[in-house]
Amino acid sequence: MLSIAIAGCLRSILASSCVAKNNSLFISTLPGKTMLSYFADQLMNLNHLSTPSCTNVIKQLGLLRRPRYIHRSSRRKSLYSGTSPTIPTLWSATRAVASRSRHQSNVSHETSSLSVSMATPLRGLDGKRGVNFSLIRPLKRSLPSLSSKIELLNFQSLTNKSCLIHDHILDKCLDYMCITETWHQPDTFSSLNESCPPGYRYLQKACSTGRGGGLAVIYRCELELSLQPLPELSSFECLAFKSKHLSSVLFLLIYRPPKPNSSFILEISNLLATFCSSSADVIILGDMNIHVDIPSCRSATEFLQLLDCLNLKQLVVAPTHIRGHTLDLVITNSAPLKNLQVYDLGVSDHKVVSMELLSSVNPSKPKRYICFRNLKKINPVHLAADLQHLSTHFSSPDEAVEYYNSHLRSLLDHHAPIKSRAVTFTRSAPWFTDGLRRMKTAGRALKRRYKTSGLTVDRQIYRDHQNKYSKALKEARSKFFSNTIRNSPGNSKQLFSTVNHLLKLETSSPIGSSAEQCNLFMDFFTTKISLIRSALPGPLTQTAPLSFAFSQPLSCFPMVSSEEVQNIIKNMKSTTCALDPLPMSLPFEIL
Repeated sequence: MLSIAIAGCLRSILASSCVAKNNSLFISTLPGKTMLSYFADQLMNLNHLSTPSCTNVIKQLGLLRRPRYIHRSSRRKSLYSGTSPTIPTLWSATRAVASRSRHQSNVSHETSSLSVSMATPLRGLDGKRGVNFSLIRPLKRSLPSLSSKIELLNFQSLTNKSCLIHDHILDKCLDYMCITETWHQPDTFSSLNESCPPGYRYLQKACSTGRGGGLAVIYRCELELSLQPLPELSSFECLAFKSKHLSSVLFLLIYRPPKPNSSFILEISNLLATFCSSSADVIILGDMNIHVDIPSCRSATEFLQLLDCLNLKQLVVAPTHIRGHTLDLVITNSAPLKNLQVYDLGVSDHKVVSMELLSSVNPSKPKRYICFRNLKKINPVHLAADLQHLSTHFSSPDEAVEYYNSHLRSLLDHHAPIKSRAVTFTRSAPWFTDGLRRMKTAGRALKRRYKTSGLTVDRQIYRDHQNKYSKALKEARSKFFSNTIRNSPGNSKQLFSTVNHLLKLETSSPIGSSAEQCNLFMDFFTTKISLIRSALPGPLTQTAPLSFAFSQPLSCFPMVSSEEVQNIIKNMKSTTCALDPLPMSLPFEIL
């Protein structure tokens, strides 16, 4: 680098005050001084490629800048020749190749920033220009905080919108979906079952009287919510619950009807005072039907004063109703809520209130394990050879049954042992057609246009489209299951599976057989028959026992041939019971 500067200076000097004579260069100095003479070879030695010793000192002081990068395809690489009488300008297109550690760091991923001294030369391990990672000081970075996604919405009836909320929960990957005004009646859960995606459960409180009301919380199964006891309430509906992984946080989902009730302030003050004193963090969600955005509203003033006395804060400041009022509230004392947003889903007069709850615990999704036997890998020839070694001489039928049950199970474990593994089931919506997918894409485009323009006409177009999309989802789902039931008239397994999927029945764990359970089963029916007889009017008439006359008693049984046994087995159905020592498909393959 220093030779480049020296060569540039000499070139400018030679262009102005040099005279060539017999391959010699004469450089004039100040007047009255001796003229210096140099040959071309001597000047060329000054332009040597070796690095001067002072260069390292200049680099350490930070006085040398990095040369401008020149692409290799520019062909500006200099060729030096000892016979050339000229001093060429040094152009170099080559660049020292940095070590691998310059681009691929072995430093831990927890390193968030690098701190390198400016006075330290950036040299790699191989001496070339690069980064010396031994001089890098890693800085600790805190782990990313975990959070749960929560949304609140007054849906105004789930009857025709259950499929839409099902699709919305999966799209947003929600952990909690709090719904007010479900409008579902007691012992009627069809709309909630349709709204609940696979891998989710729900807590609910049906409408108390008439139309309107109803609460529901749809949550992930791994959160393990549990209901909390509540006092008798008459002015509003409430659902209190806690999560197993967030035991310090109490959730209250509230719906207050719009009709004024003088006992509301008293009841909610007693409720909040009880829970705020017993729980560290309280999160109150719901539709209060109180215009907290209007300072002159008397009910709003009383409610806000109550919150201030209990050290509670109302977080929603944007309008949550299409008419511009703030009715859906999020209230807490010290729960770490963030990213609170309000947006329109387009299917209700209320808007969605979305937020995130920070937590230090991430409930891990439980792994699902299945146990199975690979019956396809059983060699029928080897199994038949092992069956021939079984004994056929027994002293009693009970001994034969016990022997065959134990030995056949042992053979099955030998040829097809039980295996277990973790599995992941893909839960798709088979009724979701290409037409619905296009409608969903169009709805997102309309939502973006409405958010960009803010025009009322765009909002109305978006809401009309969302209502059509919700109805199309409902019709497609109903049509799919109707066709499934109609096309399976004799398939009992398919029919029961479809009904269980629609009703979402809880699967009970299988109960093992024992003598005590068999006796309980028998005593149940014996007691039931006795109760029925005691409830019948009038005395029971004693009937004489039936007598059968046999013309010829059975004294012996004819021997059965192996061909007859094979024919009997072949004519049997290939149905298998859990108590069978061998699946029925194996004897069919052997025979």
